[in-house]
Amino acid sequence: SGIVGKINDNWILIKDSDLDELSGGSVSDEVSTCMQNEVDKIGSDASARTKLMSLYQNNRFITVTHVGADEDVTKYQLGYDKEKAKSFAQALKDTDYFKALDNCTEDDLAAQVDSFDPAGTGDEQPTVNVWIDSWTHTLNKISLSAEDDTSTMDVEMRVKFNTNPTVTIPSDYM
Repeated sequence: SGIVGKINDNWILIKDSDLDELSGGSVSDEVSTCMQNEVDKIGSDASARTKLMSLYQNNRFITVTHVGADEDVTKYQLGYDKEKAKSFAQALKDTDYFKALDNCTEDDLAAQVDSFDPAGTGDEQPTVNVWIDSWTHTLNKISLSAEDDTSTMDVEMRVKFNTNPTVTIPSDYM
């Protein structure tokens, strides 16, 4: 019934052109390469990394609350501080790192930051929980719950690391 019934348990082929259509345009290979090169520099540029870490330390927009633990896992709830997210974005705009990213594209990224509204269309925030293994300190599970006036969403993902699954791409896809 409905779109979910039509796509459930089916593989769907999504091409770059489909993503371009959804996003309202395409990003050139030149812009993409430039931006990726700037992002990669964070791995080698200690000064830029330190600056970003300092910006986040001063504008911690992700909050973590200990919810509980048993002998195997510890549960945390993640939150989001809208005002600190806006402050972080504004401070980021003044960094050489951001300016280099902005130079990669003809879009005015600084103007987009100025119009950035972390509150979105409503004040409802999703509930995000993570479960961390008490012994290995690896992520075990993530859950997300959100609702607004018209819909409710609940998603739960169990995570397994150090596995090598075999994926067979089907020949019959939508």
